[in-house]
Amino acid sequence: MIRPFAPIIAILIVFGLSLPGAPSAAAGEQVVLTVDRVGVNESVPHPADILSVILDADPLNPRLRISFLSLEISPQGLFAGKTMAALPSTLPLSVTASIRGENRVLFQGTMNQTSGRFQIPMTENKSVRHQSDDPDAVWLDIDPALLAAGPVTFEIKTVSSEQVTASYPADKAYAANCALVLHGNQGLGYSDVFHGRWDDEPGSGFDEALEVHQATGIPGNFHLSGTLQTSAEWAARAGDPVDFNAWLAAGVTSGWAGIVTSAYAQHIMPFVNDDMNNWAVSIESAMINTRYGYTPRVAWVPERVWLDPSSYPNQGVNDWIGDNFMGHGVWGVVLDDDVHITGHDNHQIHFATNGLRLIPRDRNFTGNIIGGNGQA
Repeated sequence: MIRPFAPIIAILIVFGLSLPGAPSAAAGEQVVLTVDRVGVNESVPHPADILSVILDADPLNPRLRISFLSLEISPQGLFAGKTMAALPSTLPLSVTASIRGENRVLFQGTMNQTSGRFQIPMTENKSVRHQSDDPDAVWLDIDPALLAAGPVTFEIKTVSSEQVTASYPADKAYAANCALVLHGNQGLGYSDVFHGRWDDEPGSGFDEALEVHQATGIPGNFHLSGTLQTSAEWAARAGDPVDFNAWLAAGVTSGWAGIVTSAYAQHIMPFVNDDMNNWAVSIESAMINTRYGYTPRVAWVPERVWLDPSSYPNQGVNDWIGDNFMGHGVWGVVLDDDVHITGHDNHQIHFATNGLRLIPRDRNFTGNIIGGNGQA
């Protein structure tokens, strides 16, 4: 069965709250003031597409962090298969604050094309800066007295059709810890899952998935079945210029890739004997450690089949697989929230009786990400 890193699994732990009257930021805390939808208006260039506004509430030097879809002129991986429109040489950026009916201009200027990116000239305003470790954001110093006099409403504008409003104290509490898990399964033999199908190469394949995480720096947790790892190595030794195993190993080193383990050939574990299940988890975990220099702590359950010989349905079930992971250094497994953890909170990690962590995937959140409906 060929699966181009499907499905994308979204594990959401401590789901983002939307509470009126969210508290002010504590000293030194970073608080999200607003999050905006991106990529929905084709008239907005990606370097002008505002993603979020965050307040760094340092009592001596508070700052606003304004992040964008990408400040790169030609971001790799973000727009696979799409023809990008020509960008202007400069883009406007203005930030104003409104407090008790008084409007203050905090910044009025432009972002210019410089060294492959849009940047604010450092000579334009020393209170505005970029950080080398945060390439898609602009940081703006804020007068501490402004926040102390609050509440404050910030308005950030770029092009005419793109502006966001952010309030301090925030009108919502945005907080979530999310893990993205991408699963790939393929037997030994011919495969087009690495570079994409012949009829849709730009829009399919594992390469786009890796490009997106590498380009954005958003960490992904990747599972390549043991046979697929071997297939990738076979392809690389046969002349494929893209060595996918080496690419993932580089992602591990750079911090944007984590590796998920499983059973070597993705057999349906509950229907196989315990010795085979132990061997399959052990061998794949060893392959991951050797190939990627990574010790996997979380496992994908093949075909998401989690059955117990002592509980219905149990016809043909030979093994409870909950004891096939911890002995090989695996701390937890990913399970379906509405099938395996029904009746329990799907935004927290649970424990089996032997201490194995059960990590639920949020089916609705996953569907919203895959559907691209802006509700994730």
